[in-house]
Amino acid sequence: MHAVLNVVFVAAAVGVALQPPQYTALASLLTNQPWDGVPLLLASGVGVWLAYLALSPLAALEAARRLVGGAKQEALRT
Repeated sequence: MHAVLNVVFVAAAVGVALQPPQYTALASLLTNQPWDGVPLLLASGVGVWLAYLALSPLAALEAARRLVGGAKQEALRT
């Protein structure tokens, strides 16, 4: 999941980097968006929140997988 999100973010960053600069500040960019950029900010916030939700349980899941794997190996030894 982490690698997939990295690829998506890199693709977005490259797309933005290849565009010629049209705006000099975030405020001028948002004023040219519908509803003064509120939908853009909300969509960005939701994207960050979803990425956090996708990545935050991975450490706990990996620990549980290792715990179960260790218990299986111990059961096979006895």
